[in-house]
Amino acid sequence: MKDRNYQNLLDNLYEGVYYVDLNRKIKYWSKGAENITGYKSEEVIGTYCGERFLAHTDLDNHPLCETGCLVLQTLLTGTYCKTEAYLKHKKGHRIHVSVRVSPMYDTKGNIIGATQIFTNNDYYLSKKSDEEDESYALYYDKMTRLPTKYNMKLKIKSKIQEFRRYGWKFGLFLLEVDDFVEYKRKFGPEKTDELILTISKILKADLRPFDMLSRWQTNQFMILMVNLKEENLKMLTERLRKTIKKKGIPGVQKNKEMSFSIGATIVSEGITIEEILDKVSKFKNISQENGGDMATINF
Repeated sequence: MKDRNYQNLLDNLYEGVYYVDLNRKIKYWSKGAENITGYKSEEVIGTYCGERFLAHTDLDNHPLCETGCLVLQTLLTGTYCKTEAYLKHKKGHRIHVSVRVSPMYDTKGNIIGATQIFTNNDYYLSKKSDEEDESYALYYDKMTRLPTKYNMKLKIKSKIQEFRRYGWKFGLFLLEVDDFVEYKRKFGPEKTDELILTISKILKADLRPFDMLSRWQTNQFMILMVNLKEENLKMLTERLRKTIKKKGIPGVQKNKEMSFSIGATIVSEGITIEEILDKVSKFKNISQENGGDMATINF
Protein backbone atom coordinates (compact mmCIF):
# COMPACT_ATOMS: atom_id res chain seq x y z
CA MET A 1 0.00 0.00 0.00
CA LYS A 2 3.08 2.28 0.06
CA ASP A 3 3.22 2.77 -3.69
CA ARG A 4 1.84 6.27 -4.26
CA ASN A 5 0.63 5.63 -7.81
CA TYR A 6 -1.20 2.50 -6.69
CA GLN A 7 -2.81 4.38 -3.81
CA ASN A 8 -3.91 7.19 -6.13
CA LEU A 9 -5.53 4.61 -8.38
CA LEU A 10 -7.44 3.06 -5.48
CA ASP A 11 -8.49 6.47 -4.17
CA ASN A 12 -10.11 7.26 -7.50
CA LEU A 13 -12.26 4.15 -7.55
CA TYR A 14 -15.98 4.50 -6.86
CA GLU A 15 -15.79 1.33 -4.76
CA GLY A 16 -14.59 1.33 -1.18
CA VAL A 17 -11.24 -0.39 -0.53
CA TYR A 18 -9.49 -1.20 2.71
CA TYR A 19 -6.47 -3.29 3.64
CA VAL A 20 -5.79 -5.20 6.88
CA ASP A 21 -2.68 -6.97 8.14
CA LEU A 22 -2.60 -10.47 9.62
CA ASN A 23 -4.02 -9.15 12.89
CA ARG A 24 -6.93 -7.58 10.98
CA LYS A 25 -5.60 -4.12 11.80
CA ILE A 26 -6.73 -1.62 9.17
CA LYS A 27 -3.71 -0.10 7.41
CA TYR A 28 -5.40 1.60 4.45
CA TRP A 29 -8.84 3.16 3.91
CA SER A 30 -9.68 4.58 0.46
CA LYS A 31 -11.58 7.74 -0.50
CA GLY A 32 -14.34 5.49 -1.85
CA ALA A 33 -14.60 3.82 1.56
CA GLU A 34 -14.92 7.26 3.16
CA ASN A 35 -17.69 8.26 0.77
CA ILE A 36 -19.69 5.07 1.23
CA THR A 37 -19.40 4.69 5.02
CA GLY A 38 -19.03 8.29 6.24
CA TYR A 39 -15.85 7.36 8.18
CA LYS A 40 -12.68 9.31 7.37
CA SER A 41 -9.41 7.42 7.04
CA GLU A 42 -7.99 9.02 10.19
CA GLU A 43 -10.96 7.62 12.15
CA VAL A 44 -10.40 4.10 10.87
CA ILE A 45 -6.70 3.45 10.25
CA GLY A 46 -5.19 1.69 13.25
CA THR A 47 -8.49 0.16 14.36
CA TYR A 48 -9.41 -3.49 13.82
CA CYS A 49 -12.10 -4.76 11.48
CA GLY A 50 -13.25 -7.02 14.34
CA GLU A 51 -14.32 -3.94 16.30
CA ARG A 52 -17.47 -4.06 14.16
CA PHE A 53 -17.98 -0.34 13.73
CA LEU A 54 -19.43 -1.12 10.28
CA ALA A 55 -21.70 -3.78 11.81
CA HIS A 56 -21.64 -6.02 8.74
CA THR A 57 -24.63 -8.38 8.49
CA ASP A 58 -25.77 -10.80 5.83
CA LEU A 59 -29.05 -10.18 3.99
CA ASP A 60 -30.92 -12.02 6.78
CA ASN A 61 -29.42 -9.61 9.36
CA HIS A 62 -27.04 -12.16 10.91
CA PRO A 63 -23.77 -10.50 12.05
CA LEU A 64 -20.99 -11.62 9.68
CA CYS A 65 -18.38 -11.32 12.41
CA GLU A 66 -20.25 -14.12 14.21
CA THR A 67 -21.54 -16.24 11.32
CA GLY A 68 -18.38 -16.14 9.19
CA CYS A 69 -15.92 -13.27 8.87
CA LEU A 70 -14.77 -13.24 5.24
CA VAL A 71 -11.60 -11.31 6.07
CA LEU A 72 -10.59 -13.87 8.68
CA GLN A 73 -11.40 -16.73 6.33
CA THR A 74 -9.23 -15.19 3.63
CA LEU A 75 -6.33 -14.63 6.04
CA LEU A 76 -6.48 -18.23 7.26
CA THR A 77 -6.99 -20.01 3.94
CA GLY A 78 -5.98 -17.66 1.13
CA THR A 79 -9.49 -17.97 -0.29
CA TYR A 80 -11.08 -15.27 -2.42
CA CYS A 81 -14.49 -14.56 -0.86
CA LYS A 82 -17.52 -12.56 -1.91
CA THR A 83 -21.02 -11.96 -0.60
CA GLU A 84 -23.92 -9.51 -0.44
CA ALA A 85 -24.22 -7.72 2.89
CA TYR A 86 -25.36 -4.68 4.81
CA LEU A 87 -23.03 -2.26 6.58
CA LYS A 88 -23.87 0.52 8.98
CA HIS A 89 -23.12 4.09 7.87
CA LYS A 90 -21.59 6.47 10.41
CA LYS A 91 -24.93 8.29 10.56
CA GLY A 92 -26.71 5.07 11.49
CA HIS A 93 -28.53 3.95 8.34
CA ARG A 94 -27.84 0.65 6.59
CA ILE A 95 -26.29 0.32 3.13
CA HIS A 96 -26.56 -2.70 0.84
CA VAL A 97 -23.09 -3.61 -0.46
CA SER A 98 -21.39 -6.24 -2.58
CA VAL A 99 -18.24 -7.41 -0.76
CA ARG A 100 -15.13 -9.06 -2.20
CA VAL A 101 -12.12 -10.07 -0.11
CA SER A 102 -8.75 -11.01 -1.59
CA PRO A 103 -5.53 -12.26 0.06
CA MET A 104 -2.31 -10.23 -0.21
CA TYR A 105 1.08 -11.94 -0.50
CA ASP A 106 4.73 -11.03 -0.03
CA THR A 107 7.43 -11.89 -2.57
CA LYS A 108 7.83 -15.37 -1.04
CA GLY A 109 4.16 -16.25 -1.44
CA ASN A 110 3.24 -15.81 2.23
CA ILE A 111 -0.08 -14.21 3.15
CA ILE A 112 0.55 -10.83 4.77
CA GLY A 113 -2.94 -9.35 4.79
CA ALA A 114 -6.24 -9.02 2.97
CA THR A 115 -8.00 -6.40 0.89
CA GLN A 116 -11.75 -5.87 0.96
CA ILE A 117 -13.54 -4.10 -1.90
CA PHE A 118 -17.17 -3.09 -1.39
CA THR A 119 -19.69 -1.47 -3.73
CA ASN A 120 -22.66 0.65 -2.67
CA ASN A 121 -25.50 -1.21 -4.39
CA ASP A 122 -28.18 1.11 -2.99
CA TYR A 123 -26.67 4.11 -4.74
CA TYR A 124 -25.83 2.25 -7.91
CA LEU A 125 -29.24 0.67 -8.40
CA SER A 126 -31.18 3.83 -7.55
CA LYS A 127 -29.10 6.02 -9.84
CA LYS A 128 -30.86 4.77 -12.97
CA SER A 129 -33.53 2.28 -13.87
CA ASP A 130 -32.38 -1.04 -15.29
CA GLU A 131 -33.71 -0.08 -18.71
CA GLU A 132 -31.59 3.08 -18.72
CA ASP A 133 -28.41 1.66 -17.21
CA GLU A 134 -26.49 -0.06 -19.98
CA SER A 135 -23.54 -0.73 -17.69
CA TYR A 136 -25.69 -2.64 -15.22
CA ALA A 137 -27.31 -4.67 -18.01
CA LEU A 138 -23.89 -5.70 -19.28
CA TYR A 139 -22.93 -7.25 -15.95
CA TYR A 140 -26.23 -8.35 -14.40
CA ASP A 141 -29.34 -10.04 -15.77
CA LYS A 142 -32.34 -7.75 -15.38
CA MET A 143 -34.79 -10.39 -14.17
CA THR A 144 -32.72 -12.68 -11.95
CA ARG A 145 -30.09 -10.11 -10.86
CA LEU A 146 -27.50 -12.81 -11.52
CA PRO A 147 -24.21 -12.08 -13.30
CA THR A 148 -24.49 -12.20 -17.08
CA LYS A 149 -22.50 -14.43 -19.43
CA TYR A 150 -20.13 -11.53 -20.05
CA ASN A 151 -19.59 -11.03 -16.32
CA MET A 152 -19.01 -14.74 -15.71
CA LYS A 153 -16.46 -14.99 -18.53
CA LEU A 154 -14.45 -12.22 -16.87
CA LYS A 155 -14.55 -14.19 -13.62
CA ILE A 156 -13.46 -17.42 -15.32
CA LYS A 157 -10.52 -15.65 -16.96
CA SER A 158 -9.49 -14.32 -13.55
CA LYS A 159 -9.72 -17.78 -11.99
CA ILE A 160 -7.62 -19.32 -14.77
CA GLN A 161 -4.94 -16.72 -14.05
CA GLU A 162 -5.07 -17.56 -10.34
CA PHE A 163 -4.75 -21.26 -11.15
CA ARG A 164 -1.68 -20.63 -13.28
CA ARG A 165 -0.11 -18.51 -10.56
CA TYR A 166 -1.13 -20.27 -7.35
CA GLY A 167 -2.51 -23.65 -8.40
CA TRP A 168 -5.99 -22.90 -7.01
CA LYS A 169 -8.43 -25.22 -8.75
CA PHE A 170 -12.01 -24.42 -9.68
CA GLY A 171 -14.85 -26.24 -11.40
CA LEU A 172 -17.46 -25.19 -13.93
CA PHE A 173 -21.01 -26.54 -14.12
CA LEU A 174 -23.29 -25.75 -17.06
CA LEU A 175 -26.95 -26.50 -16.30
CA GLU A 176 -29.71 -26.43 -18.90
CA VAL A 177 -33.39 -26.79 -18.03
CA ASP A 178 -34.79 -29.88 -19.77
CA ASP A 179 -37.89 -29.61 -21.99
CA PHE A 180 -37.77 -25.82 -21.73
CA VAL A 181 -39.27 -25.18 -25.17
CA GLU A 182 -42.22 -27.46 -24.38
CA TYR A 183 -42.75 -25.75 -21.03
CA LYS A 184 -42.74 -22.31 -22.66
CA ARG A 185 -45.20 -23.47 -25.33
CA LYS A 186 -47.64 -24.81 -22.73
CA PHE A 187 -47.42 -22.11 -20.08
CA GLY A 188 -46.39 -18.93 -21.90
CA PRO A 189 -43.67 -16.32 -21.27
CA GLU A 190 -44.93 -15.07 -17.89
CA LYS A 191 -44.86 -18.52 -16.27
CA THR A 192 -41.56 -19.23 -17.98
CA ASP A 193 -40.01 -16.14 -16.38
CA GLU A 194 -41.38 -17.24 -12.99
CA LEU A 195 -39.77 -20.64 -13.50
CA ILE A 196 -36.34 -19.19 -14.31
CA LEU A 197 -36.53 -16.78 -11.39
CA THR A 198 -37.50 -19.58 -8.98
CA ILE A 199 -34.70 -21.84 -10.20
CA SER A 200 -32.15 -19.02 -9.89
CA LYS A 201 -33.16 -18.39 -6.27
CA ILE A 202 -32.99 -22.09 -5.36
CA LEU A 203 -29.57 -22.54 -6.94
CA LYS A 204 -28.16 -19.36 -5.40
CA ALA A 205 -29.31 -20.38 -1.94
CA ASP A 206 -27.53 -23.72 -2.32
CA LEU A 207 -24.12 -22.23 -3.12
CA ARG A 208 -21.36 -20.93 -0.90
CA PRO A 209 -20.95 -17.13 -0.80
CA PHE A 210 -17.61 -17.29 -2.62
CA ASP A 211 -18.95 -19.40 -5.53
CA MET A 212 -20.62 -17.69 -8.49
CA LEU A 213 -23.89 -18.39 -10.29
CA SER A 214 -24.70 -16.73 -13.59
CA ARG A 215 -27.54 -16.76 -16.07
CA TRP A 216 -25.59 -18.07 -19.06
CA GLN A 217 -28.42 -18.15 -21.61
CA THR A 218 -32.23 -18.06 -21.50
CA ASN A 219 -32.57 -21.52 -19.93
CA GLN A 220 -28.96 -22.12 -18.90
CA PHE A 221 -27.04 -21.39 -15.71
CA MET A 222 -23.27 -21.49 -15.26
CA ILE A 223 -21.79 -22.13 -11.83
CA LEU A 224 -18.17 -21.53 -10.84
CA MET A 225 -17.04 -23.32 -7.68
CA VAL A 226 -13.67 -22.52 -6.13
CA ASN A 227 -11.34 -24.71 -4.05
CA LEU A 228 -12.63 -27.81 -5.81
CA LYS A 229 -11.00 -31.23 -5.89
CA GLU A 230 -11.48 -33.84 -8.60
CA GLU A 231 -12.88 -36.38 -6.15
CA ASN A 232 -15.66 -33.95 -5.17
CA LEU A 233 -16.78 -33.08 -8.70
CA LYS A 234 -19.22 -35.95 -9.15
CA MET A 235 -20.79 -35.51 -5.71
CA LEU A 236 -21.33 -31.78 -6.21
CA THR A 237 -22.73 -32.29 -9.70
CA GLU A 238 -25.30 -34.78 -8.43
CA ARG A 239 -26.23 -32.45 -5.61
CA LEU A 240 -26.90 -29.65 -8.08
CA ARG A 241 -28.95 -31.95 -10.31
CA LYS A 242 -31.15 -33.00 -7.43
CA THR A 243 -31.49 -29.57 -5.80
CA ILE A 244 -34.50 -28.48 -7.85
CA LYS A 245 -36.25 -31.81 -7.34
CA LYS A 246 -35.65 -31.66 -3.62
CA LYS A 247 -37.11 -28.16 -3.32
CA GLY A 248 -39.84 -28.84 -5.86
CA ILE A 249 -41.57 -26.48 -8.26
CA PRO A 250 -45.29 -27.23 -8.10
CA GLY A 251 -47.20 -27.26 -11.37
CA VAL A 252 -44.17 -27.27 -13.65
CA GLN A 253 -45.48 -30.14 -15.75
CA LYS A 254 -48.11 -32.70 -14.97
CA ASN A 255 -46.58 -35.89 -13.57
CA LYS A 256 -43.07 -34.67 -14.36
CA GLU A 257 -40.41 -33.07 -12.21
CA MET A 258 -38.23 -30.25 -13.47
CA SER A 259 -34.75 -31.52 -14.33
CA PHE A 260 -31.39 -30.39 -15.65
CA SER A 261 -28.88 -31.64 -18.17
CA ILE A 262 -25.48 -30.83 -16.72
CA GLY A 263 -21.93 -30.72 -17.98
CA ALA A 264 -19.11 -30.30 -15.48
CA THR A 265 -15.34 -30.07 -15.61
CA ILE A 266 -12.40 -28.81 -13.59
CA VAL A 267 -9.56 -26.50 -14.58
CA SER A 268 -6.39 -28.19 -15.84
CA GLU A 269 -2.84 -27.19 -16.76
CA GLY A 270 -2.55 -25.05 -19.87
CA ILE A 271 -6.28 -24.79 -20.52
CA THR A 272 -7.70 -21.59 -22.01
CA ILE A 273 -11.09 -20.07 -21.35
CA GLU A 274 -12.27 -21.10 -24.81
CA GLU A 275 -11.21 -24.70 -24.19
CA ILE A 276 -12.80 -25.03 -20.76
CA LEU A 277 -16.07 -23.51 -22.00
CA ASP A 278 -16.07 -25.86 -24.99
CA LYS A 279 -15.55 -28.82 -22.66
CA VAL A 280 -18.35 -27.98 -20.26
CA SER A 281 -20.74 -27.27 -23.15
CA LYS A 282 -19.81 -30.57 -24.85
CA PHE A 283 -20.50 -32.54 -21.68
CA LYS A 284 -23.83 -30.78 -21.21
CA ASN A 285 -24.79 -31.74 -24.76
CA ILE A 286 -23.90 -35.36 -24.05
CA SER A 287 -26.27 -35.31 -21.07
CA GLN A 288 -29.06 -33.98 -23.30
CA GLU A 289 -28.40 -36.53 -26.05
CA ASN A 290 -28.76 -39.29 -23.49
CA GLY A 291 -32.24 -38.18 -22.47
CA GLY A 292 -31.54 -35.38 -20.00
CA ASP A 293 -31.87 -35.39 -16.21
CA MET A 294 -28.26 -36.46 -15.89
CA ALA A 295 -24.76 -35.10 -15.55
CA THR A 296 -21.64 -35.74 -17.61
CA ILE A 297 -18.33 -34.88 -15.95
CA ASN A 298 -14.72 -34.90 -17.08
CA PHE A 299 -11.41 -33.69 -15.69
